[in-house]
Amino acid sequence: MSSPFDKRKRGASPLRKLGCSLLAFVVLGWIAVEVLSRRADSVVEARKSDPAFDPKSHTPDLWDKWAFSTLDPLTFGLANARVAAHPFLGYALKPSWRSGPADKLQASHNSLGLRGREVERAKPLGTFRIVTLGGSSVYGSQDSNDDSVWSARLEREFAERLPNARIEVLNGGCIGHNSFEMLANFQFRLLDLEPDVLFVYEAINDMKAALYTRSGVPVQSDNTHYRQAWQSERPGAFDGLFESSRAYLVWRRYFTSWGRERVDLYSYIQRGYGDGSGSWYCREGQDWPAGEVPEQGLVNYRRNLNNLISVAQANGVQVVLATQALVRRHMEREECRATQLATYDRIQAIQKETAAARGAALCDCGPAIVDEVERTWNASAQSERPEPVATSGFKWRQGGDGLWRKDLFHNDVHPYDDGSALIARVVAEWLVGSKLLPR
Repeated sequence: MSSPFDKRKRGASPLRKLGCSLLAFVVLGWIAVEVLSRRADSVVEARKSDPAFDPKSHTPDLWDKWAFSTLDPLTFGLANARVAAHPFLGYALKPSWRSGPADKLQASHNSLGLRGREVERAKPLGTFRIVTLGGSSVYGSQDSNDDSVWSARLEREFAERLPNARIEVLNGGCIGHNSFEMLANFQFRLLDLEPDVLFVYEAINDMKAALYTRSGVPVQSDNTHYRQAWQSERPGAFDGLFESSRAYLVWRRYFTSWGRERVDLYSYIQRGYGDGSGSWYCREGQDWPAGEVPEQGLVNYRRNLNNLISVAQANGVQVVLATQALVRRHMEREECRATQLATYDRIQAIQKETAAARGAALCDCGPAIVDEVERTWNASAQSERPEPVATSGFKWRQGGDGLWRKDLFHNDVHPYDDGSALIARVVAEWLVGSKLLPR
């Protein structure tokens, strides 16, 4: 005769079997991921060492996605980023950095942390130096290589137009920098290069800082509503144990936001960045009513610009404030578009007012550049889809009317190679016509 205990034991047996089966499945799956991920490391390394391997034409597969170099963005992704934390600037270009061989857009930084070739810190005797200062449109975020960036092209323009003068043009731009970082960058780093002329070409990043609402903090005089200190990783006692498991790394990389946040520059420097979605420049998702746009951001910009000019002039550096070219057609879908454009115009008005008040030169090159970009756009209309659609110099885009047109700018302020050539030509013509350059 069976006891009640025996019945309970027989009734629980299927559940235990199911539990054991699930556990076995999880363990086998975990072991499979561990083995395959480690196998992926050797497969990826073997590919890279093969002389016939072309990284530019290779489409990443499961081996690539499960290799340790992909699963550990802090070691590989962030380590290969072109910027790093900086005690004064928040972040700056990494010295002696170079883009990967498979990258479509090639870039390199010299040992001084400037984009382009190596240069001496001390200005060579008989050399006239120009330093360009700004954000990504100065750095050249959409140029195919270092020689395509408009600062490099500008130096070649001078060599042709003024063959008797030795003029160097150094690229002092950094992606995302606004007047706060530009002021510190010039005073603490670029001034040591002994420039004769400082050419400032930036407006849109200060417009963004002036309108930034994502942090939920009113605009601050020190820009802390917009920027935050670079958050460094501080692994805990058990992190090393978990990170030795490839299954854990696969889960963290592809099933959480951890990996994306660790390789996204703005999650380190932008206050309230979050996942990058939602309103950026509108108050509570709504456009700013007339007259309610925060004035503090514009006050900040005027102060920073004045201080930049003061530092330069105190050290015998001539300042040129240039109006940045903005292709407004690319901002048709921007939130609070009218407010952004009006604030951008106010930023450029401050440039003109400050230049006049402080005796700085004003290169009003933005309108001429945009006019040529739009002339090319309108004159190139065709009904057939071109091949290839994208080139290093420009891109064919299809408008609302179905026609394809040639665009020299990637978006609002970032030129392709041909757009950079246009900027260099317009700036060169203005500078050669000025009294700033040696003959």
